[in-house]
Amino acid sequence: MGAASQQLESLGRIGRQDLVLATTARLAKFIASVEPGARLPTEKELCERLGVGRSTLREAMGSLAFIGAVETRQGRIEQANLSFPIYRLIVFPKQA
Repeated sequence: MGAASQQLESLGRIGRQDLVLATTARLAKFIASVEPGARLPTEKELCERLGVGRSTLREAMGSLAFIGAVETRQGRIEQANLSFPIYRLIVFPKQA
């Protein structure tokens, strides 16, 4: 077994929670940059832009809704709901 193969085995898979956390952090940064009450892009647009699936995006949005960063309504687009910078509340994972 070569050195590259051994290193590849030690690399490990990206966990779902890591992906959700990274998605939440990126969305939080984006939301902090828009006006409170602003309509956010559609779920489809956000998924395409972030390169994640709907379930990952929905988990991230759910976390942000829980802390009051976004307002969600069934069948409607989310709205930014902040008057303070949310990125101060979240520890951002290091970007590779």
